[in-house]
Amino acid sequence: MLGPSVDDEGYYQPKTGEIIYGKYRVLSIAGKGVFSCVVKAIDLESQNQTKQVAIKIMRTKFEVMR
Repeated sequence: MLGPSVDDEGYYQPKTGEIIYGKYRVLSIAGKGVFSCVVKAIDLESQNQTKQVAIKIMRTKFEVMR
């Protein structure tokens, strides 16, 4: 799920076609910010598997610098 696809900075690195939690198929990366990345995906449990969703995935580590 979210193990080996995490980079050194704690960002999840999704792959097109990857299934997340057995429910979502990744279509693309929608964006990346300071705290997370967002992927565009299809909800596989929706009618005809046509519902597109955005999934925000928080970084696994984050250090605040002052």
